[in-house]
Amino acid sequence: MQNIVLWCLRGQGAPTAIAFQAGSRTDAVRQAEAQGWRVLDAGVSSAPAPRAPAPGLSFAIGRRPAIASDLFADQLATLLQAGIGPVEALRALASQARGGAAPLLKDVLGRLEQGHTLAGALEATQAFDDLLIALIRAAEETSDLPQALERYLQHAQQSKSVRQRIVTASIYPVVLLLVGGLVMVFLLVWVVPRFSGVFASMHGELPWAATLMLRWGELVKSHGSFLLLVLGTLVGGLVFAGASPAVRAALFARLLRQRHVGYYVQLMYLSRLYRTVGMLLDGGIAFPRSFQMASRLLPAHLRHAAEEALEAVRSGRSPSTALEAAGLSSPVAQQLLLVGERSGDLGAMMTKVASFHEGETARAIERFMRALEPTIMALMGLAIGFVVVVMYLPIFELASAIR
Repeated sequence: MQNIVLWCLRGQGAPTAIAFQAGSRTDAVRQAEAQGWRVLDAGVSSAPAPRAPAPGLSFAIGRRPAIASDLFADQLATLLQAGIGPVEALRALASQARGGAAPLLKDVLGRLEQGHTLAGALEATQAFDDLLIALIRAAEETSDLPQALERYLQHAQQSKSVRQRIVTASIYPVVLLLVGGLVMVFLLVWVVPRFSGVFASMHGELPWAATLMLRWGELVKSHGSFLLLVLGTLVGGLVFAGASPAVRAALFARLLRQRHVGYYVQLMYLSRLYRTVGMLLDGGIAFPRSFQMASRLLPAHLRHAAEEALEAVRSGRSPSTALEAAGLSSPVAQQLLLVGERSGDLGAMMTKVASFHEGETARAIERFMRALEPTIMALMGLAIGFVVVVMYLPIFELASAIR
């Protein structure tokens, strides 16, 4: 057993160095991913292993607050394009920063004044996107820092646009399910039991709907607390499952096994991979290093394929051949990558592949949501309508019997 130090990231937090007792790097990565961390890099250390934070405790005391890397890049690019030097630009940003960003930017400024490079100063804070740091490091060699920041901003804007489409398309179905569920609970727990009291004093044979209401009303009256407890446990279990990295990973793996859904989910990750690699290539970073950095954004089930593709490229195979052999390509991507290899503009072609697949994914999401919304409305309408019919049908039958 040895101490494997992993640089990990969770959500929008800052990268954190965590050591795990494991027999190999693979075992340590599995431990980190089981706790909800995304592994960025790893190394072997002889230092005592600090205790890994428990899932959900990302607000640990002493941890530096993360800064919005896209906002920082936007502000810095604006100042640089106005003719202000990096040190003066950082000094201006640090003077107007508020909250947790102020000491962080002052730390970066202090390191710059001590002679550190901008990329080194940002990396030392452990609070900035490592993709931004890589682009800045490449730009420091080619003297095109404003252009590198613009590339990062375009990438951040595109990523936010894709996420926003998914979130926007999901809001209405989620609200519809929530409201419909609350209406059903209200009808079954409050309205139906009280409505069934109308038939409780009646003798003789009752209609089937009235009998069903009476039995449900008696069940709620005698075991109402237990039913509410079961309902609360069910809701709490769903919330816990949504917050548990292990459960989410299991559900995600099951989702990927679905032929159509899994295809588009994988396509989203591949789009992210291609866009990131293309941006790094345009920033002057060689393909093996660009692909190695971008592959950290992939989920665990695709990371092994990315490692195979990287080894194939290092052994002399072309990127298009290596990606196709590893299953990280598509027919459209294959053709565009071949064009990029022949023209020497592989970065632009990878960006085009990402845009094409992002558009395909967005159209698939829109089609799915268009079919999902009326389906949910129809199911909720049938459920609520059934309860209403069960309540009023006995009245109509009794009225007919009286006539």
